[in-house]
Amino acid sequence: MAVSLLALALAGAGLWWLTRTRAKTADAGAELVVYCAAGVSPAVAPILKQFRAERRGKARLQVGPSGVLETQLRLANEGDLFIPAAADPYLLRLRESGKVSEIVPVARMRLVLACSPYGSLGVGSLPELIESGVSYGLCNVQAAAGQRTRESLEAHGLWDTASRAATASFSTVTELAEAVRNGGRLRAGIVWSTTARQFGLRAIDLPELEGSEAVIGAGVLASSGHAAAARRLARYLVAPDGGRTILLRQGYLVDGSGLASPPGAVRSPLQAAEAEGTIDE
Repeated sequence: MAVSLLALALAGAGLWWLTRTRAKTADAGAELVVYCAAGVSPAVAPILKQFRAERRGKARLQVGPSGVLETQLRLANEGDLFIPAAADPYLLRLRESGKVSEIVPVARMRLVLACSPYGSLGVGSLPELIESGVSYGLCNVQAAAGQRTRESLEAHGLWDTASRAATASFSTVTELAEAVRNGGRLRAGIVWSTTARQFGLRAIDLPELEGSEAVIGAGVLASSGHAAAARRLARYLVAPDGGRTILLRQGYLVDGSGLASPPGAVRSPLQAAEAEGTIDE
């Protein structure tokens, strides 16, 4: 009887080990689906390429405006990781609704007025920009850059005036930056500081955009069938031996390079939660 019990125990342990090993193997070989904001994708894409080259795993991007991607994720239980251009409000809302199980802070960026590096606009504030008659573009509020622009300008009572005076509106921040770089009908646009750098544009800090800093986070989706692998990728994005160098090269602020909010800045709910230790590290 004792021998039989021992045999059963060994068989059970062997089955547990085999099941766990198979699960780990399947997890490691799975191709993760990463929903990523268009404004962040120029940094995330090379990080994923490096992630794969180092044989750490595979992942493919689904790129679009942060708001559009959030809506898709609310309607469908699919995907593994969501990286909007601003974790607040997109990831916070999805975590509240149970769609996101974990948030990993990645980096920060801010809004600027971008223009060609070969000329001068001669403006130092948004009212001056509007009064100058310089053609400029804004992002649609479905994009995180557009949403944050509206929030920043509403605080100064300038959103309605600025949106009416804008020459054009764009679905993504990268489309806006491309239009400014190409010249033509647009001479300027409000984009992320990192986007301006990626497109070789001059960045002008406007007082009306102070406090527009956005925290980028990677949210592990509750629908993921490979949560452990998604969590590893989220941490790899900002790891010193992972994507940190790429983020720094593209102008993002990461931990240890000025990630903390500037003195006097109003913290978003995500920044406050991060400071209080309620966001996963």
